[in-house]
Amino acid sequence: MRSAWRVSVLIPSLLFIFVSGGVRADPGFPRPLEPQPAWENGPDGAFRPFSGGGGGRELFVDTANGDDGNDGSRAHPVKTIGRALELAHAGDTVVVAAGMYREQVIVPALNPSPSRARPLILRADPPDGESVVIDGTNVVPVQEGSLSYAAGVSLVGDPAVVVDGFRIQNWTGYGMAVSQGSDVVVSRCAFSNNGAGMPDSMDLLLIGSRDTRVFGNRFLGTAERAIDERANDSWIAYNSFVGYTVNAIHAGPHPAGQGARIEHNRFEGNPASQGAILVDGARGVAVERNLLVGGSLQAIRLDGAQDTRVLQNTAVGFAFGIELHTLAGCRIEANVLAQNVVGLEALSYFPDSVVDNNLFFENQVDREGIDPGPGDLTTDPRFADPNSGDYTPGPGSPAIDSGPEDAAIPAGGGARADRGALEAGAGDPPWAFQPRATVADRTPAWRFQYSDRDPGAVQKAYHVQVDRVPTFDSADLVDSSWQFSAEGRWIVPAAFELAPGLWYMRAKVQDQSNAPSPWSPPSFAVTVEPAPACADQGGTPCQALDDCQGTWVPASDNARCCVGSCVPCPDDDNDGARAASCGGSDCDDTDPGVNPGAAENCENAKDDNCDGKTDLADPDCGCVDRDRDGYGLHCPNGPDCDDTIASVFPGADELCNNTDDDCDGSTDEGFDLQADPDNCGECGWACRETSPRQVCDLGQCAASCGGGRTDCDRACIDTQSDLENCGGCGVRCDLAFAGEACRDGQCQLTACEPGHVDLDGQAANGCEYACTASGSEACDNGLDDDCDGQSDEDCGSGGCGCSATPALPSPPFPWLVGFALVLGLLRRRLTR
Repeated sequence: MRSAWRVSVLIPSLLFIFVSGGVRADPGFPRPLEPQPAWENGPDGAFRPFSGGGGGRELFVDTANGDDGNDGSRAHPVKTIGRALELAHAGDTVVVAAGMYREQVIVPALNPSPSRARPLILRADPPDGESVVIDGTNVVPVQEGSLSYAAGVSLVGDPAVVVDGFRIQNWTGYGMAVSQGSDVVVSRCAFSNNGAGMPDSMDLLLIGSRDTRVFGNRFLGTAERAIDERANDSWIAYNSFVGYTVNAIHAGPHPAGQGARIEHNRFEGNPASQGAILVDGARGVAVERNLLVGGSLQAIRLDGAQDTRVLQNTAVGFAFGIELHTLAGCRIEANVLAQNVVGLEALSYFPDSVVDNNLFFENQVDREGIDPGPGDLTTDPRFADPNSGDYTPGPGSPAIDSGPEDAAIPAGGGARADRGALEAGAGDPPWAFQPRATVADRTPAWRFQYSDRDPGAVQKAYHVQVDRVPTFDSADLVDSSWQFSAEGRWIVPAAFELAPGLWYMRAKVQDQSNAPSPWSPPSFAVTVEPAPACADQGGTPCQALDDCQGTWVPASDNARCCVGSCVPCPDDDNDGARAASCGGSDCDDTDPGVNPGAAENCENAKDDNCDGKTDLADPDCGCVDRDRDGYGLHCPNGPDCDDTIASVFPGADELCNNTDDDCDGSTDEGFDLQADPDNCGECGWACRETSPRQVCDLGQCAASCGGGRTDCDRACIDTQSDLENCGGCGVRCDLAFAGEACRDGQCQLTACEPGHVDLDGQAANGCEYACTASGSEACDNGLDDDCDGQSDEDCGSGGCGCSATPALPSPPFPWLVGFALVLGLLRRRLTR
């Protein structure tokens, strides 16, 4: 390898990513391209929204003309959003007509759940954030899950839901809450007058979720805070914020807010007392290319942030453009700070962070508590038309370079995209965030160099994804899964040869203490080049069954390109079948006994009939058990779902490893990724046992359990309802011959199993009495017919007090009711 190209940074540790041909010869090594004008760093590129409902139905809602008794078709819409969601399935789109909808929106549990391939889409018609209103006036909402307050749009545990184009207003709790889910999209909505019943009012809460995308929304400033970002890997971009008094966006504290990307937003007239953007102890946050105009205190405030980058933002008219306190591994570069009281204030010393290459203009004081950076400028950024709100660098501005243009900030104005960002040189660090390269190798090796501020840190594992789209959710995704290796290279397997075109790559790592890291930005793109034309390589196109006296080479215009001479396909053994080397069907053209018409000999180590199966691999030749676990092709014990791994076979113990170990069609069943400290959020993601000790709470490693959950050996459990920990850790709710439930921390009996009753009324010993009721007590049969603990009771000379008239059979209804209860009990036990 002659050289390497730095292309990305992974937080909290550094991950430098390269692509190479490995041991392959040139042209496997990439070549950098010229700057491209169409960088995809927004909703139409990286983190772009879902493309559609995956072939699902459209359901229609119309508050004026609909009826909830209708089927939800365009001709017969339903009246409420709630009814449409009851009818919906994964992949469907709920289209809501203009009007006022005074109802709480809760997505019911769907089976199967929505996914990136089949999201559930809730779309206003038109999706303008004005015409379709979800209004909380006089509505008493339900408080879902562990939320502290109810939300007007409550997405708790809901994956892949798209909420598009609504106005959400007048809710006493959260306007919207996204909790314990993933891949939720909130776009083109408007938020107003929410949170009046909360001490800290806010429009949108993101908590305990992953990969939430919030873009193109308008936050209208009647709450103290627009967005409280307490999730992981959220993307907040292309939104506008007006009039928030505490924060417009609050990210953190750790571990919340990790990996958040706050980009291309416009903040105007926010009298925020704690920073329009506050990064509060969070890690791996990107605050980039935002425009912040007019506020009271800080435009951007970093307090205890780690591995956070604040790049290419413009802050105008604040008391403090940027305020920094107790940083670790951060970069504050390429920002324009103009007409503030103090441009940049540092309240503490942070030797491992970089503050440089910023532009200062007309601040009363440019810096406090920090010396100028070597690359700082003090000059006029030449905004295009600030009086009309256009802070684009105008002609001749020192904040413009010749590098790639970014997409526009909402209402920013102007044709250029830099949007006030100072760039010190096209392609120079730290501005070359999205370099591209070309590579002719279709199975390239991706190399990455791991480093950490802690000199004792070493890489324990890595996870690489390669895809045609930077959202990493297409059918072409190539995924390495977690590789427990310290090696800094992963080669695309030959079975997943990359087609010509543009491919994106991202990675994440774990260190030896399982310290988490978010995905690297999807910033490295490689163009896999098509092979040259056959003639350009000095080759000759050969016929379908021709051989090549020379070398076969891949070519873009011919599948059989020979650099050398084409030779007619031979039949050297004269068995009537042409040689396979030139496209024929004879797999051994030197042996007349080997051809597609021959019978398989199971003991000669040959593929006699050229079916690709030799000896025992042929169905006629017995069991094939490649991993020697007793299961395989044509084996007495039955087939093996993966005959390359000896630990995978029907009946094996299921492990949490993204593998169907027991061949039952399900993967990793029985593992609680929400609470398992060894598999927290995903298999193999272990929380720290010490230094500091962590628990697994709602799929996230945390310092302590929240929401009233109990620390049971580092698993956060709701002991009020968990059958295995009912009222306390390790206290099982398991009653003899009975169904049970844990309610308010108490083990309660719900039903008896067939053939048993709860005679003594004591739930603690379950259904202790073995008896099957057959009706009223019969006379003189020695049985306890009514299961009251006595046989033939009250029997005197008159015979049990029975009349002389023979007893009629009891009606069948008690048995039917009992059967229904038993069926429900069995179903519950099977699914528990």
